[in-house]
Amino acid sequence: MNDPTLPERDFGPAFSGLRDAVRQHAAAPTAAAIRGRAEHQVRVRRTATILVVAAAVAAVAVGGVTALRDSALPAPLPPGESTTPTPDPSVTGPEPPTPTPTPSQPPAQVRDPITKVKWLSATIDIPQETACPKGDVRFRALPDDPNTGYSGTAWPRIFIHGPSVAYGDLTGDENDEAVLIGSCLTGPEDSGDGAGRLLVVKREPDGKLTGIAWVGQPGAMFNGQWVADKRLYTDTAPWHVNWGYALGEAKAYEWRGNAFTEVDVRKDYPGLVPARGRPATPVDLSPVADELKCAAGKPVPTGPGMTQVRFDANSMATVDGVRLSAQQPGAPDSMPHLLDLDGDGHRRLLVALSCGGEGDKLGTPNLLLLEHFGGAYRAIDAVDLPEELRNGDGYYQWTVAGRELTVTYVDTNTKYVWNGEQFQRSGQ
Repeated sequence: MNDPTLPERDFGPAFSGLRDAVRQHAAAPTAAAIRGRAEHQVRVRRTATILVVAAAVAAVAVGGVTALRDSALPAPLPPGESTTPTPDPSVTGPEPPTPTPTPSQPPAQVRDPITKVKWLSATIDIPQETACPKGDVRFRALPDDPNTGYSGTAWPRIFIHGPSVAYGDLTGDENDEAVLIGSCLTGPEDSGDGAGRLLVVKREPDGKLTGIAWVGQPGAMFNGQWVADKRLYTDTAPWHVNWGYALGEAKAYEWRGNAFTEVDVRKDYPGLVPARGRPATPVDLSPVADELKCAAGKPVPTGPGMTQVRFDANSMATVDGVRLSAQQPGAPDSMPHLLDLDGDGHRRLLVALSCGGEGDKLGTPNLLLLEHFGGAYRAIDAVDLPEELRNGDGYYQWTVAGRELTVTYVDTNTKYVWNGEQFQRSGQ
C-alpha cells in the first residue's frame, strides 16, 4: 500500500517539527507550562471529563499521545467536505478469531515527474480553504528550518513540510498526485495548533502544480499517509475535537470528481476501542504474555482471558484482576501507529500497553506490535524496552523510519531494527 520511494516516514516528528517552525514565526502563546499540564493529564484516569480537559490543554501542547474517546461531539465538516459513513453494526470481532491475514496491496509504481518536484521552492495554485491564501503561491524554505516551506511574509500564511510527501494516483488519470502536510495561520498571534490539513496536488501537462483539494479532519494530527487503490489513507488522531476515534484506526478518502469523500475502511483498520457504534476489536495477547512486564506485585495475566482482551471506551481492560491500559504516553498523539515494516503495503499496529496500574497510576509500560486478522488482533512482538523506562514515569515517544524504530525516554534514544519477525535492539 505504501509508496516504495518513501519507505516508512517519520510523520509524527515531521508534524511536530512543522508546528515548531510555525511557532518560531508567529507570536504563539507560551507552551512550556501548558505542555507540562498536558503531559500530567495522561497519568490520571481516562474519563470523559479528562478527555475534555486534555483536548483543551492540547491546543498549545507539543508532541506526545493520548487515546481520545468518543464522548466528545463530532467535529462539523466544512461545506463540500466528506461525511463519516454510516457504521456497519453487523461487523463484530469473532469468537475466537480465525487467523485470516488482511490482504495487502502491492506498492504502486511511481511514474509521474511530480515526484521530483522541490516542494520548498515550488509555486502551487492553492485551492480555496478557510484561513489559507489561494491562487498561485510561491513557497520558500524557512532560513532556520530547511525542511519547512512557507508562503511568504503576508498573512494568512501557509506552511508545508517538505520531506513528508506521499505519492500515488488518486484521480484515476494514471498520473500520480502528491499529498503534503500543510498548516494555515491567520496572523502573528496564531500558533498553528489545530490548523493542519493535507493538501493534494497534481501536475498539469505543462508542468503547472495545481492543488485540487485540502483533505482530512481539520486540525487533526497526521502521523502518516499513503495511497493505495486510488484511495488516500491517513494514520491520524484527534487533537482539539474527538470524532469518535478508535486507537489505531485509519481514515481514507476517495476522489469523486470534484471533491474527496471519506470512505469506511474500518474492516481493515478497525482500531482497538469501541467507537461510533462499533464494538471493541478483540486482541489475543497470549503470544507475548511471557514477555509482558507488570507493576511490582502484579502478576502478568496468562489465563484464557488473554486470548480475547477487549478494551473499553477508556482504553482499559481487566484480565485475571490485573488492569491493562492502552492509553498512550502523552498528549496529543503525534506518533505513528500503522507501520509498513516490510515495504509491501501490509501495515501492523504499534501501541503502548501499561500493566498493573492502580488508581491514577498507569502501571509498567510495554510496547506491542499487533497483526490484524480479519476482525481481530494478535500480538506478534513485545519490544524490549530499556530498564530505565520500565522504572520511570512511563512518558516516552517513538519514531519509525523504514525498518528502524527509535524509542525516546527523557534524553535517551534506544534503536531497534525489524528483522521480519520482531524488533531487535540495534547492535545486538
